[in-house]
Amino acid sequence: LQAVVTGVDAEFVGLDQTIFYAEGGGQPGDTGTITGPSGASLIVVDTRKGETPGSIRHQLESAQHGLQVGDAVSLVIDWERRYRLMRMHTSMHLLGSLIPVPVTGGKVGVEKSRLDFNLGDHQLDKEDLTVRMNKLVQAGHDVHLEAITETELDESPGLVRTMSVQPPRGVGDIRM
Repeated sequence: LQAVVTGVDAEFVGLDQTIFYAEGGGQPGDTGTITGPSGASLIVVDTRKGETPGSIRHQLESAQHGLQVGDAVSLVIDWERRYRLMRMHTSMHLLGSLIPVPVTGGKVGVEKSRLDFNLGDHQLDKEDLTVRMNKLVQAGHDVHLEAITETELDESPGLVRTMSVQPPRGVGDIRM
């Protein structure tokens, strides 16, 4: 993707558009490279939400990057890492679908992830859960992206199982 630098703050760079996912909802931000006008590839070590709604800050490995507002740049995400995170994220949804209690938190990682549950008196059988999870994964179901409005989400509260992380509001349709 081609973009234009809109802000520079030490090792953080803002762009007019991006393909990088910003850290949020228990999921880490994307990494990759930004190639500037000099042709040098700068390493993006993290991506975070900015102070204004919808803004994203790309954290570079060093503040000595030489980028300036108005520079045209090229973006490349670390696709292998992103794809692993996508698979982990989806697996957390599968796990959550098997446990009929509220999700109170979670964290998605490249190598391992976790979900926190409010089990109350509910008992889990780890072996049974593992068998059921493996069946879901091995079934190879297609994953589809849907967008719904905030009103539709409000009318279907069962779609959101996490008490600590809600979908963003006020940004248009919500991706499910």
